[in-house]
Amino acid sequence: MRKNLLWSVPIIALVLLGAGCGESLGKKVDDQVDSAQATASDKIAQEAAERAMEKELEKNGQDGNVDVDDKSISITTGEGEFAIGENVALPSGFPSEIPIYNGSKISTASASSETKEYSASLNTEDTYEDVVSFYKDALNSNGWTLGDTNTADLNGSGFTHLEATGHDLSLNVTVTSGVSFGDGKIQILLATEAK
Repeated sequence: MRKNLLWSVPIIALVLLGAGCGESLGKKVDDQVDSAQATASDKIAQEAAERAMEKELEKNGQDGNVDVDDKSISITTGEGEFAIGENVALPSGFPSEIPIYNGSKISTASASSETKEYSASLNTEDTYEDVVSFYKDALNSNGWTLGDTNTADLNGSGFTHLEATGHDLSLNVTVTSGVSFGDGKIQILLATEAK
């Protein structure tokens, strides 16, 4: 009997201690289960979206791969690549000679393997003047020849369009500020085509 009593004291103490912190422990377990369920639901939704887009490609006679995650979508077909999201990567084959503004985030990028056309949309928090200056300098060197330049100030919103040629490409760079970018971000659009 005494032996059973010795074992029961620590067990009762553990139960009482557990009851005191059981609510926070239970909440932690519930939070982890909720998080795991949300992650699993997100993954199922992402895979379903990938399959649906790949089937749509097949309906249009294209074989392709679609990758969806919580921050981006990328599509690769025999014709090229396209990506959209938060800070996506440039497609394979994107010419390294095309200047990419340091510290910018890429929100869309595409490459056509057939026509050798490339495009990207970038955003930065830097000033409009710094971005325009960077592209004017970059397109006056490194094998580029700067052509036409158009600049406009539209009620405090800046717009600059630069044309350049080099590396067997024709490059258009458009830098905008303030136009539908109420958060003050600067948008940079890059578009090329083979010469």
